Formats: sequence, C-alpha cells, structure tokens
Amino acid sequence: MTRAPTGPEGYRRIEGLVWVQLTDDGPLISRKAPRKASVKRGRGYERKVARYLKREKDKYEGELFVGQWLLFKDKHGYGKAQPDAYILRPDLVVLIECKLTQTDDVVPQLLQLYLPLIRQLYSRKVVCIQACHNLRYAPKKQIKDPMELIEVPRPGIWTWHYIG
Repeated sequence: MTRAPTGPEGYRRIEGLVWVQLTDDGPLISRKAPRKASVKRGRGYERKVARYLKREKDKYEGELFVGQWLLFKDKHGYGKAQPDAYILRPDLVVLIECKLTQTDDVVPQLLQLYLPLIRQLYSRKVVCIQACHNLRYAPKKQIKDPMELIEVPRPGIWTWHYIG
C-alpha cells in the first residue's frame, strides 16, 4: 500500500475510490484541543454557520448533515473525512466548507477530497460552497445564501460571505 497523496495544503487526494460510507466514529488519530487562537475562531465560525443552517433547514427542503464523518477506501487504503456541512436533497447535494477567512486552499479540499466522496455516496449532482466571514478578495462566484444554488445549481466553487 502506498502513502496517500496530499496536496501542498495537506489534504488527502482521493484516487481510485473503492467505497465510502457514513460513520459515527471520529478521526483515525486523536485530535488535541487547538492551541492557536485562529483555529479556535475558525471552529467557532463553523458552529455559527451550522446554527444558521439548522435554523433555515426547512427552506432548503433537505436533510442537513453537520460534521458527519465519512469512512472510505481508495487505492491508498482506508481514510476518514469530515465535511463541515452538507444539505442532502432528492436531486442535489449542497456541500459547504467553512473558513473564517477566504482561502484558495478550499479548492483541493472540496474538489479532491469531499466531492468524490459525496458524489459516490449519494450518486447526485454536488454543488460546492466556501462559507467565509472575512473576504480577502472579490470572489468571481458569489452567492447570498445556499438557496441560490438549490434553485439554480451551477458548477464551480461558490463563495458565501456569511457574517452571522
């Protein structure tokens, strides 16, 4: 078994996905409490976005998953991944990754890790959103609410500037 490839951002890239399933188990290694204040603020922002999505979930007409662990096997062996949130609808999955500050690092994380897993797990079209509090630059693709992509699904990674 070869070592699983990671990009410069440190996220695993899925290659030769064999299977994926939901799991209640946490990470393969224990995660210590974050020491950096920026990591704590980022996790706080994830919780804020999750609270908003839970309040608004009826309008999305789908099942909301927050912090759901995925167990998978690809050509490099077993792994686990945890998207921040996704909305499962009969025709579509809205995948949401939260970042306190807008970053391009979200692209490989969404496209090479979470997207292949979610697509195989549910066999549906997947739209991707980066929810961020702080914008570093004007996004090329921006939405005001995830509902925009539910009503008119479009490809690419969309930025949702959610301040809360």
